[in-house]
Amino acid sequence: MSITRDSHDNLVVLSKLKANYTLIWLHGLGDDEFGFTDVFTSHFSPLTDRTRVVLLNAPERKCKIAFGQEVSCWFDITGFNFLRDKTQINFDHVNEQKDLIIEVIEREVENLGGDPSSVFIGGFSQGAALAFYTACEYEKVLGGCIMLSGHSLYDDPETQIPESKKELPIFAYHGKFDMKLPYKASFWYAERLSELGFNIEFHTASKMGHTVEEEELEVLTEFMTKIAPEKET
Repeated sequence: MSITRDSHDNLVVLSKLKANYTLIWLHGLGDDEFGFTDVFTSHFSPLTDRTRVVLLNAPERKCKIAFGQEVSCWFDITGFNFLRDKTQINFDHVNEQKDLIIEVIEREVENLGGDPSSVFIGGFSQGAALAFYTACEYEKVLGGCIMLSGHSLYDDPETQIPESKKELPIFAYHGKFDMKLPYKASFWYAERLSELGFNIEFHTASKMGHTVEEEELEVLTEFMTKIAPEKET
């Protein structure tokens, strides 16, 4: 697979065949748009032959959870208890980035003939949290959402997430040895979404930390095959 840039200067991993689908990808805190290019161009890439990836880049900003250093950061986090206390998350930053990402979604939907189910969004860690939030806040239902070692920005999914989003296919994968975003928080949230009738597929990696592993990509490939079936071009 080759890498290029689109007319808006976003990094793009091209599909092997003519694209029927687009995955919009958000990297983790402190990473950049190139962080997952090796994954999406490798032998273990979870992409189908007709899925291309648009890899977005977070702005550089001072981040309190990074001890005030300027890092690539989708949104600032002011404390280490943000999984329980959402007031430690800068939602001005969250919504600013969400709006920019929705502009990308709209362009990709238009490029693919107007079908929002042909566009997926996903990410790693902080990027996964923003991807899920954006998918839920977007007015239409996307074709899928991927959360690798992520978390949720919602306190109460029952009251904060629209009922229509129960149709959204969600893939979540988390390692039990994750020391940055504890597994229990992710597991609890996935269980809650499942109880409420959301279409979530949650996978546990018994020995994985805050990273990506080969087995994870194999499972994700199965999910991508389901949400991006072959269709006539």
